[in-house]
Amino acid sequence: MKSLKCFISIFAFVFLLGCSNAYNTTESTQSTTTYNNVHFIDVGQGDSILVESSGEYMLVDAGEEDKGDTVVNYINNLGVKELKYVVATHPHSDHIGGMDNVINNIKVDNIIMPNQATSTSCFENMLDAIENNNVNVIKAQAGNEFNVGKFNCEIIGPVEISNETNDNSVVIKLSYLNDSILLTGDCSKGEERDILNSSTNISANLLKAGHHGSSTSSTESFVNAVNPQIAVISCGKNNDYGHPHKETVDRFNKHNIKIYRTDKMGTIIAECSGNGITMKYGNKVETVTNNTISHTDSIANTDAKAENTTIEATSSTTASNTYILNTKSKKYHKPSCDSVSKISDKNKKEYTGSAKDIQNKGYLPCGICKPQ
Repeated sequence: MKSLKCFISIFAFVFLLGCSNAYNTTESTQSTTTYNNVHFIDVGQGDSILVESSGEYMLVDAGEEDKGDTVVNYINNLGVKELKYVVATHPHSDHIGGMDNVINNIKVDNIIMPNQATSTSCFENMLDAIENNNVNVIKAQAGNEFNVGKFNCEIIGPVEISNETNDNSVVIKLSYLNDSILLTGDCSKGEERDILNSSTNISANLLKAGHHGSSTSSTESFVNAVNPQIAVISCGKNNDYGHPHKETVDRFNKHNIKIYRTDKMGTIIAECSGNGITMKYGNKVETVTNNTISHTDSIANTDAKAENTTIEATSSTTASNTYILNTKSKKYHKPSCDSVSKISDKNKKEYTGSAKDIQNKGYLPCGICKPQ
């Protein structure tokens, strides 16, 4: 009860300050590495994601309590001394169980979390760690933006507070030039619907599948709006929930979305160049271009941060063609696409040029007609 009161008091203080002033935009004192990586750490049946850019770091979730050491050791092995932000997407143990371990062992400047409290021991342990280490608490509010190195981070959800804990998940879109990644926590169909109704641009090259690939997430309309080339599913081997569910896997396959799973591949790293995302895991090399997979021999002496495996997701072309743009969804279509007739006149625009030029303007290809 003492911790819960502290939690409420901290939030009240943050609200008085105002969310626009709550984000720490000061430069990090850490080394200015040029990596722009998103590490999907293998924590079994849970989530833990480390965002790395220009010497600044953000951790999104920390797995179950027994995975706290795994997360701390992974961060320490990268030489990280300070986390500019941590994000507790929602108060379920497979996302925040190890968070107190992280906060007690690594310097954390700010924690972003939804306005939701529970009386579970892992939640109270996290609150105690926040208080004991003087971590600044920030309420997750849709529309707020901040930076982690070169990544622009926009909070997409929750749009509204729900009675369903999963649907209060903090959803964040990471963007660096032409690359974008959508991190969804356990966001399920209710929150997905709220996000779609908010008309926010959620298109992204990579989608971290909500709720470990559950059929309650990654609905058809949501996947269409995101229109990713890559989906990452974080789940444990032979987990009791049957994640990822067949319906979700089938949906991704139907849209020719390349799937990466921590239960099969271990830790997965997405490296953003600004003009294409490279996926790395294990010791294999695999390049994906225009949904075509080519295999090469393993590379023996690749940077340890890269985990030695490469998958490049690019679909640009220099050919000049005519396309139909949806200025609201930021998608481009072939003129013959069935979706074109559903675009309102005020959001419809004809464009002649290369697909690469369109993508440089922030548009992504339609997942149905797949314009080249």
